[in-house]
Amino acid sequence: MRPAATEPPSVVLAVGPLLGGLLTEHFSWSAVFWVNVPIGAVAAWVALRVVRESSDPTSSSLDVPGALLITGALFSLVWALIETNTHAFGSAYTLSFLTLGIVMLGGFIARESTAADPMIPLGFFARRRFSAPIAVMLLTGFVLFGTVYYMTLYFQNVKGLGALDAGLRTLPLTLMILVVAPTVGRINQRVGPRWVVTLGMTLVAGGMLGLTQLDVGSGYGAVWPFFVLVGTGIAMIMPTLSAAAMGAVEAAKSGVASGVLNTARQIGGALGIAVLGAVAAPRITDSWLSAAAQLPAPVAARADGLTELVIGGQGRVVGRIGSMGAQDAALEAFMSGMHAALYTTFGLTVAAAVLAVTGLSGGRSAEAVPSGHAVAAGG
Repeated sequence: MRPAATEPPSVVLAVGPLLGGLLTEHFSWSAVFWVNVPIGAVAAWVALRVVRESSDPTSSSLDVPGALLITGALFSLVWALIETNTHAFGSAYTLSFLTLGIVMLGGFIARESTAADPMIPLGFFARRRFSAPIAVMLLTGFVLFGTVYYMTLYFQNVKGLGALDAGLRTLPLTLMILVVAPTVGRINQRVGPRWVVTLGMTLVAGGMLGLTQLDVGSGYGAVWPFFVLVGTGIAMIMPTLSAAAMGAVEAAKSGVASGVLNTARQIGGALGIAVLGAVAAPRITDSWLSAAAQLPAPVAARADGLTELVIGGQGRVVGRIGSMGAQDAALEAFMSGMHAALYTTFGLTVAAAVLAVTGLSGGRSAEAVPSGHAVAAGG
């Protein structure tokens, strides 16, 4: 039996948000990056001493041009979307990065289709059993990362919680991944990936729909049940997709399949944050400026300059600068944009469920998902 894609133990998912909150609250936001330096050093040392060397006998060289082209393409496309918060979508700045990204992506495809030893054999994507899990994983990353981003802003900026308290409130999501993941492999063996992923997506969709009902005054009781649904669904989806994608390619290319799958998740996450920001920002801006026009003249005159704070959910800061009326208007404006973002994730989750039904194999999976392992939500 071929080993499935290597995944970090899912217990890390529960520790990550808590550790991140602790470091941010008691040290600095930069500490969440610096802490990875010693961890990376230890991991490198362990890998050199313990991990057995492996190789792909069908590959003889590193596709450097392909790697540079796809890296540049993804950077340009994601950067263009992220910067729509400060540059209009139709601006020369945004369009130049979009154009560059598309050109480099075309160059990558041309390179891979002609290279003797391509980084990613494009023929893989002609196999539905491979391309469907990749597409579903991309959508899953989009929904998960984008939702966690907005829920973090909600906890910290709208509800006024510290970073550690916000991390604690994510536990219902991360702990469900820890609890459910060990059973997914056995279920996948019995019923196949199609129904496991479809059910998981249905649970995530229910969680997304529930989160769209939050408002400024909602208590935590309106959050955690839907985090449980999302966490359970994610625990069913990600390891099952890993097994499906790995089972669709030759054993010698399993490393490529694993790399493509994890890259799809990361790209989906980056796009989720960028695209949902592009969806929410105009809605927040329109709502804020409309409400600010009804506020006292001194506050209304400063509304444009406060827009960036409102987009970030920092209504309490706006209130200190202006008035309680400005704070309320800013928070309500942020919630309108957050609702638009969450409705978008709901729609994409439904689309992913349909894709799972139509694109994934209905038979039993030939791959086992390692017990107690799951794809990490944040990296």
